[in-house]
Amino acid sequence: MIIILKKKFLFLLAIVVAFIGAAGLTVHAAFRANESLSVKLPVVMYHHISPKQKLQNDYTISPEQFEDDLIYIKEQGYQTITAKDLIGFTSNGDPLPEKSIMITFDDGFESFYAYAYPLLQKHEMHAIVFVTGKDIDQFTEANDHNLDYSYMTWDEVSELAASEWVEIGNHTYNMHKANGSRMGCKIKDGENVESYKKLLTEDLQKTQDRILKATGRESTCFAYPFGGICKPAREVLKEMGFYAAFSCEEKVNVIKPGDDLYKIGRFNRAYGKSSQKFFEKILDMETVPKNPQTRK
Repeated sequence: MIIILKKKFLFLLAIVVAFIGAAGLTVHAAFRANESLSVKLPVVMYHHISPKQKLQNDYTISPEQFEDDLIYIKEQGYQTITAKDLIGFTSNGDPLPEKSIMITFDDGFESFYAYAYPLLQKHEMHAIVFVTGKDIDQFTEANDHNLDYSYMTWDEVSELAASEWVEIGNHTYNMHKANGSRMGCKIKDGENVESYKKLLTEDLQKTQDRILKATGRESTCFAYPFGGICKPAREVLKEMGFYAAFSCEEKVNVIKPGDDLYKIGRFNRAYGKSSQKFFEKILDMETVPKNPQTRK
């Protein structure tokens, strides 16, 4: 009787082990399949919008041109995604649209609030606005709303963040400069790394604190001013809890679950080209970066 029971036990144990092994293989196979998923992600970088032709240039387009862009994107079957969507995809494997695209605005000009935001609402599309904290502070205090040059106020930032169409990103507090030996927030040649990291951390935290006060949450994404990237800056961003950082490299990103998001490429949208010509080039081009040192 003991021998029979022992045989039955061993038989059942073998079945359980086989089942666990098969389940493990299934889970492993599913994980491997998920790893192999990738999304081709073009990201567009805008700056300023003005109806005045004399102001339109490489970094300023008209409201009509921006709306044409939104219409063209939608007609081609693309869906705008947020940084939150992208982070969910890389961190958790959350699904993204097959035709995903991101719209970003650097600096925080008030022209975004006046012209771009209503158009995003109208067409039900998303964008990220990367704000420079010192500029928003100054224009909040100045009550100067000249759309030729004005930046948003923190009340406007708060309104944008409360909507479902706009995310607020960090663009430094007072390092949006390209003079002297520093390019944006990039470390200087020969600069002490620890001193630099302390300087950058304090600068970014000022804008994080203001974003938190205005919106109820800190930003999870960052845009390098002038595309000034360096290894210590990326280390600071990770330490501070940023999950994604945007560069000025003109490339289409190919992203899969588990990827590092600290050097996302973007295409600068200049005035002049039609939406079709601009986007056809982006959507057809290979994932090879062009000149990384563009304006912002």
